[in-house]
Amino acid sequence: MKRFIFGLIVGISFSSVSTAEGIDKIWTEGTTFGEIRYRLEQVDQENIANNAVANTVRTNLGYKTGEVNGFSGLIEGQFVTHFGEEDFNSLDNNQSTFPVVADPDTAQLNRLWINYSGVPETDIKLGRQHINLDNQRFIGTVGWRQNDQTFDSITLTNNSLEDTTFKYAYIDSVQRIFGGNTPPDELESESHIINIKHNFTDWLNATVYGYFLDFENAAALSTNTYGLRLTGKAPVNDDVKFSYEAEIAHQKDAGDNTADISESYYLLAPKLNINGLGIRVAYEVLGGNGTNAFSTPLATGHKFNG
Repeated sequence: MKRFIFGLIVGISFSSVSTAEGIDKIWTEGTTFGEIRYRLEQVDQENIANNAVANTVRTNLGYKTGEVNGFSGLIEGQFVTHFGEEDFNSLDNNQSTFPVVADPDTAQLNRLWINYSGVPETDIKLGRQHINLDNQRFIGTVGWRQNDQTFDSITLTNNSLEDTTFKYAYIDSVQRIFGGNTPPDELESESHIINIKHNFTDWLNATVYGYFLDFENAAALSTNTYGLRLTGKAPVNDDVKFSYEAEIAHQKDAGDNTADISESYYLLAPKLNINGLGIRVAYEVLGGNGTNAFSTPLATGHKFNG
């Protein structure tokens, strides 16, 4: 399969104006924001006669309020449309004779949340939101595609322990990148996410995590995953810097998943930066037995292809 992708992002941001005080900080310190992204993707897939060409545009418009008594909020709409011939399979346009480019036409509420920061060193966020953890291998917004993956959830972030960040999320539903029922564009969820990171030194940051995924309408994706992730960096000399990622995890079936899953994950990725030139080697393993396999259904998956 051959793919060609071209993207252009234009960002727009400006602040609203008001002269009132107190609760009117919602407007006086609020910000309206927007983004327009054009994307061209071409796909030449050997087992499909037609080549895909997808010209799509994503427009995001939103408003983030100022903070009042620890409370703030955000609302954002997202609109995706194609132009020109619809010579691609968006998985929602009945163009199955073309390769898949999963950028369907959509008009939706992308984010809507309320945040409370009145507790010291703590943020509590409720509503539809982005969640990006670590390198997004397990939880991410799938920024490769036009339609964001977002989460209807409550999240808690706490930094009260020195050099430590504790993150917890309860996910009620996942708004996926798709636009139809196959694959489902929404996962009905009762999932719990725990991610704890401690910075020991520049050359050793450790993250322990537990991702307990339970999906009512996609039981085969329900799993419990426990893992440890290590990252760090250190100068070799004035011109050479070394950094690394190392990770290990184990996954079991959960919820109504009828599969017998007991698989492991490994990642080792050292990197050298020599006078601004980065050289990185990565070895990654997602275990499987030919029937069942280690899965990451909420990942920003394209980051790890190739």
